[in-house]
Amino acid sequence: GFFAFLELKGSRFSVARVLRMLEAPGVREKFGLKRTDIEIIERWIRDTRIRWGIDADHRRKLGLPAISENTWCTGIRQLLLGYAMPGNNQRMFDDILPYDAVEGNEIHSFGKFLNFSDAVFRLADELNRPKTLHAWSTLLKRMLDDFFLSDEKSQMEIKSLRSILDDLGQRQTDAAFNAKLEFEPVRFYLERRLGNLRFGSGFMTGGVTFCAMLPMRSIPFKIICLMGMSSDTFPRDSQPLSFDLIA
Repeated sequence: GFFAFLELKGSRFSVARVLRMLEAPGVREKFGLKRTDIEIIERWIRDTRIRWGIDADHRRKLGLPAISENTWCTGIRQLLLGYAMPGNNQRMFDDILPYDAVEGNEIHSFGKFLNFSDAVFRLADELNRPKTLHAWSTLLKRMLDDFFLSDEKSQMEIKSLRSILDDLGQRQTDAAFNAKLEFEPVRFYLERRLGNLRFGSGFMTGGVTFCAMLPMRSIPFKIICLMGMSSDTFPRDSQPLSFDLIA
């Protein structure tokens, strides 16, 4: 999920990419969205013909024609206008055709989705502005707070991410390097650091745990495999004490 947000710069903001970010572990929970809410949002996106691009200006910056049709902002305006006033698929307001199928309790799902999309668009704008290493560190830590809900499963990973981001900001002080950088070298650095990140030390910290047959050690697991227990080695021959001459 964190990598998905790192790849926002230069992205076309396709529907598949944005929905994949929304469904990343911790993101959907952070914005209070349930699986049924996602299904409603997907229907709205399909009906308003959202395809890619934030708005016309975003398409222009990608070197493409600056047209607003089928962008996120146009679709969201249709949804907002449809909730405010009926269009009956005929009446347009300011060249926007209202989408009338937002009603009832669905407005709560819409509000949560607006919070998510607004935060994503603001982040994409920030990623396009050069910053110092300390400023990048601050922005990305704020991104963790804004988009990811920490729980027992992700607590260790988020703690490790914060440690890496703290180290990124500290490098500016250590190297006395105060120049502003584009996001690409920062992203490359983070991808290298995060690509080597592992959570395998200690007992019960990964998907598979190898351990000795200690008392109570194997009880918490759903599947227990005993290895090396062939008939001639288990049970093992008892070793007599060296001073036991009779044995």
